[in-house]
Formats: sequence, structure tokens, C-alpha cells
Amino acid sequence: PVVDITPPEAPVLALGDDIGLFLGLSEGGIEPVESGGYSNDDLPLLRGMAEAGSLVSVYVNDHLIGEAWADDNGHWSLQFPEDGEYQLAGGASYTFTARCEDAAGNVSEFSEPFVVVIDTAGPVVEAEHVLTNETKPVISGTVVDVPEGEAVRNGGLFSGIYRLDVEILGEASLIQRFDDVEFDDVGNWSIDSADFDAALAEGSYDLRLVSIDRAGNVSEDIVSNAVIIDLTPPDAPSLKLIDSVGIFIGDVQASSEEIGDSGITNDPAPTLGGYSEPGSALVHLAGWR
Repeated sequence: PVVDITPPEAPVLALGDDIGLFLGLSEGGIEPVESGGYSNDDLPLLRGMAEAGSLVSVYVNDHLIGEAWADDNGHWSLQFPEDGEYQLAGGASYTFTARCEDAAGNVSEFSEPFVVVIDTAGPVVEAEHVLTNETKPVISGTVVDVPEGEAVRNGGLFSGIYRLDVEILGEASLIQRFDDVEFDDVGNWSIDSADFDAALAEGSYDLRLVSIDRAGNVSEDIVSNAVIIDLTPPDAPSLKLIDSVGIFIGDVQASSEEIGDSGITNDPAPTLGGYSEPGSALVHLAGWR
């Protein structure tokens, strides 16, 4: 008989993500999710290498979730059980480990831990409402709930948010699209006047915000009437003088007893009033002696 008391080497463990934009399966040249990274697959495929013919036991946070046999070439895989007692929840970090047992009953050490954050919720992006007479306005907003201490990315790394595309919509049709909009480390993003291909016409526009987070979740947020271009000047305001000194007080044009237009008042500091477009600002008053 052959006596084998040598434990097999610890297995190699990797995680494959087959949900969302970023697929983690190794086929097709796409690499598995890296340890320390993010996945939106809460039923991931565990796979790796172990001694040929050995039985691989896979654990998550020290809970046994299943076993798989290594084939003649040492490859093994285990689909995370959908109906198992231990399930993965979004917004939490998990540590996967594996060990194997050979035909002689020798048990290996545990594999290197594989840590992944499961994130199944898409990002939320907001935009500021803009009312302006600029036809190439500055449009800005923020990525909501950026993880504390983690910069968002604009260039290739998973962290916070991966990509943001912004579309300007007029009557449900696409007017202009801005791909891979830049944002800072706390999630503030902006589109400057120089980013526009063409000026906007007068009118109201919606924004479609398409965002991709670090785990590959894709979200779409519509902000109605986010940009309003107003190129029409308001009507000229009306103007009246309010006298609060002497016998005749009040609106000097309010009655026949009071002095009307081009009249005389003894109030050296009269109150001026009138009517203009709601929300407008009175920018200039001029008087002559």
C-alpha cells in the first residue's frame, strides 16, 4: 500500500461575477474580480486550482457554503448556493477561503483569503436646476452617498463611481450628450460652457444621468426641467412714488387729491415701488432734479 501523509498545497481561490456591466468570468479574456474589489453578483461563481482529485471545501466568513471536486487538471468551481443557509447581502464585505482534502484524507491549509464587497445598488446622481440666459450654461450636480474616505474615480479604477454620462433632452429627444463627465474626489461633477458642441435654444430641458458604479451597477436618473434657457426680456416695470411726509401721505398717484406724475412731494426720502415680472430683480433706478 501507498502511505501518503503529506497534506496537499492550499487551493487557489478566485471569484467570478457574471451580472451587470463588468463581468468577472475568466473566459473571453475578462479577468476575475480581484480580491479587495467589488461585485454586484450576490450568487458568485467560486473557482480555482487544487490538487487533482481532491475535495475542495469553500467558506465565506468561516461558514462552509459548499464543496467541489478538483478535476484531473486541478480545476474546480462552485456556484454560490441560492438556497443555502448563508447568503450574501449588498453593502457588506465578505472573506472567502478554501481548503482541500486529498484521497488519503490529508487536509491542506486554508487558501489566501479572498475579500470582496457585494454592492447590488446602483449609484444615485443629482443635478442642480439651472435658470439662465446663457445658451451654453454650466451644469453641475453631485454623486449621492460617496463612501467616506474613498475617492470616486475618473480614469479606470473601481472606487465610488466608475463613469457618468449626461444627456440633455428636449421633448424626450436627445439634444446633446456628454460622455465620461469629470467629477472630483467627493462626487461633485460639472459640465462647462466649453464642453458644448452647440448652443441651446430657448426652452426647458430635462437631463438624463446614466451612471455606473464600482461594482458594475448601472443607474439612470431623469431630472425634469433641469435646464431652462430664457432669452426673452421682461416687460418694463411700472413705477410709483410713496409719500409719507405731511398732510398728503401714501401713493402720490393713488387718488385725485394726491400729486400725480410730474407732481411735487415734500418727502425727501420717498419710497419707490411698482410691479415687474415675478422673481425679477430691479437693477437700476435713475432720477433727475
